[in-house]
Amino acid sequence: MLTRRLPLREMLIVVLVLSIPLAVACGSEGSDSDGANGNQQTTYTSGMSFQATEPINTGAIASPTTASPTITTPPTSPPDSTPAATSSPDPSPVDMTGDVIVGVIANSEISVIGVDGTGQRHLTDDPAPDGSPVWSPDGSTIAFSRWHNGQGGLFVMDADGTNLRQLTDFIGYGLRWSPDGQTIAVTGSILESGNQMRLPQIVIIAADGSGYQQLTSAETMPIPAVSAGNSWPDWSPDGQQLTFVGDQVDGLSQIYIIDRDGTNVRQLTDSPSRTSSPRWSADGAWIAFSADAADADIWLVRPD
Repeated sequence: MLTRRLPLREMLIVVLVLSIPLAVACGSEGSDSDGANGNQQTTYTSGMSFQATEPINTGAIASPTTASPTITTPPTSPPDSTPAATSSPDPSPVDMTGDVIVGVIANSEISVIGVDGTGQRHLTDDPAPDGSPVWSPDGSTIAFSRWHNGQGGLFVMDADGTNLRQLTDFIGYGLRWSPDGQTIAVTGSILESGNQMRLPQIVIIAADGSGYQQLTSAETMPIPAVSAGNSWPDWSPDGQQLTFVGDQVDGLSQIYIIDRDGTNVRQLTDSPSRTSSPRWSADGAWIAFSADAADADIWLVRPD
């Protein structure tokens, strides 16, 4: 498996590009909280860190080429790894389309603002905190999550804040629209009795609210016994695959890809540290990620 470490100059460009919208959108600091395949070998020159739910069967989404399978066996959550049910770990509180930024302001409501700092408008006004806002590819719709007392759901609304629709009743974060704007990938967890959540898994949701499908579980991973949840999906440019982070019970995490119908899971990295934040390049040739070790670098890996 081919990997490449980005030079310092390219890393600085990436950091600057990502930090500028944050500074423009939020005058004050926002709240962030947020395998091995026997035949695959990945070579690293240094280390670094990027950043199981109940089966979901409320209208499976069909892939353009094949029907999505139904996952029938939920993974078992290690007793000491249950995520907190009252806060979102979402590390990406802003998103941008054209010259307009959408973000979360201090009172956890969704707002939009121009890149020049003018024209700020509040789009939501709810007692429950909102987060993870992301624009649809055509800029007409905003998807976001809403949390309240450990419960919540995923919502979409028109770009002006009207026509609010709830898509799910489970908690989720790290929303990513498919390139065609028809589907939203998310890290989702189902709230169980006793206000406990199972380990997070990758879920895809029809943007029209017609259904959602859990793609991953411990059983779908190459080594089920070491799986401790999956998170932070990102779509390939053609919308046929997703990359994501697979956490392990030993505290490490690796980068994986999966077909959009939930099949063909492949491990791309074999890092000695935690990996996170995988993002597909626009041409589909590389996946960028980070890894948490002595020197935090940005790495590239081939998806094939």
